[in-house]
This record gives sequence, structure tokens and C-alpha cells, in this order.
Amino acid sequence: MARRLGISHQNLGLIVDRAMVKTPFPYLGDLRLFVSDKSGAYCVNWPVKNKYEDFKLPGPRSSLRALSDNDDAAAVARHRLELEYHADAGIRTHPVALEVMDRAVCLNLRNVFLDDSYPVPLSAKHRKTALEMARSYVGVDVPAYQVARRIAKEFRITERDAIALLHQGIWRRELHVDLFEPFLMPSPMRPQVVDPVDHYAEMFAR
Repeated sequence: MARRLGISHQNLGLIVDRAMVKTPFPYLGDLRLFVSDKSGAYCVNWPVKNKYEDFKLPGPRSSLRALSDNDDAAAVARHRLELEYHADAGIRTHPVALEVMDRAVCLNLRNVFLDDSYPVPLSAKHRKTALEMARSYVGVDVPAYQVARRIAKEFRITERDAIALLHQGIWRRELHVDLFEPFLMPSPMRPQVVDPVDHYAEMFAR
């Protein structure tokens, strides 16, 4: 593919049976998402940077190498190869830059994700009922920590368990709150106004 595009391809040196073998460097994005929609399952490739302009800059460098204001030809070629690699497999590449992401959404999702694997000691039936109870407080002037406390008392679990349940409900899209504002336990749970998945839908497109 590199030859087809007229681009030089960086190689890796690997030791195979005590001999050095050169092989093309696999240009892969930072994240590969597996998504499902009405048409079935598909994959999306996400190379991630802080700013979109960073996709035109070289990768990590030593302090002895000067940083140029000009686009780095090797970096541009590398990202073009990555895009074409995935396109050949029917995978769309969406470069993602932190600069266009809402800060509150990023911080909220990071916070609730950290509890996704937390073992909440509830059966599937009781978990569903507890989340229904949590949903009844969305948009009500009751702090989230009080909601967690009431759930803990009702289902005989710890407050830490109940907080994890709220976080899991948000992460798994079972509890819809406003993620474009800071989600804080001392504050009421604001109802969702904009769905982040709809807001950033282009990043998940086929």
C-alpha cells in the first residue's frame, strides 16, 4: 500500500531465530471501537491527540531535536497510511482531538468508568429496582449522596456500593443525567439535556 501511495514505510527490526528481520511498522490508532447499530456490528478506528494540529507533528522526540512549525511530512504520511490500512478492511478512521471534547463530559465519564468493574452486591432483579429508584430522583432537589444513602438503606448495601451503582448506571446508559455539567455527589442529579452519544455521533459513524 505504501508503494501504491508513493510513501516510504518505516520498518521494524525484529530478531527471528537470532537473525534481524525487517517488517513494516503496523500503523494502528490508539483505540479501536466495536460498535453495533441497526445494520449490525462494525469497527471504528480512533487515533487520539490533544489537538488536531498534532496529527501533522512528529511523535515523541528527545529534547535535542528541534520542533518545527511546519507540518512533518513523515507524520502526515503515517496517518494517511493508517487511514488507508483501515479503509481497506472497511474500517473508518476518525481522528479524535481532546480540544473538541467537552471537559465536563470527559471528566464525568472518566469518573464513572472507574467504578464500572466494582462488584455491587445486588441480584439482577434488585439492581434493576435500585436503578429505578435512582431514576426517580433525577431532576429532584436531592443531593446524589443522599440518593445513594437511601438506596443503601433500602437494599442493605453500603453507601460505597450505592455510589458505584449510580456510576455504573450512568456509564452503562441506564441512568441518564446531564454529563455536560459536573456530576458531583453533593449536588442533585440534573436530567440529561443532550445525549453525548448523539452530540458526538460523527465520531462513531461507519
